[in-house]
Amino acid sequence: MSAEHSILGIILLISAIILLYLSFYSLKKRSSNLYFYFSLLTLSVFLWCLGSAMEFFSVQMWAKIFWIKISYIGVATAAPLWFIVILEYAQHEKYLKPGYIGMLMVLPLVIILLAFTNDLHGLIWPTITPVSSAASSLLIYTHGLGFWVNITYSFILIILGLIVDRKSVV
Repeated sequence: MSAEHSILGIILLISAIILLYLSFYSLKKRSSNLYFYFSLLTLSVFLWCLGSAMEFFSVQMWAKIFWIKISYIGVATAAPLWFIVILEYAQHEKYLKPGYIGMLMVLPLVIILLAFTNDLHGLIWPTITPVSSAASSLLIYTHGLGFWVNITYSFILIILGLIVDRKSVV
């Protein structure tokens, strides 16, 4: 592993630790639902950072793939949780009923399931190729349909969150 990859891994690991602290701190504070939703969001991004850091630190290909699958829990849930935080912050509680939240989380759960079963269908990563023959080589992930569906869904939620937030400010 090169020095710059070690540094990136360390930065991601430090970020993960900070996010885990923020998650527990917010959960402890919990004077409103905003703290709870923010705690879930930071926990999601914690998993994303931790999985990515551990992928950098892993030597075997199977371990790298395992950790990138773990990071996909955060990758798939970060945007919907961010949107939920925005809805709570903008005081749109009517959209935060369990049914609505459940509908927001259906696609992320499907994406996570696709990531963990990628070996069967390749919908997230059709091919995963090592950069070199060295044991700790970086991997190149080609992106499949599931990846693009997740990206599209995430961007839609981010844009909707910006619109909701902007309307609450005005």
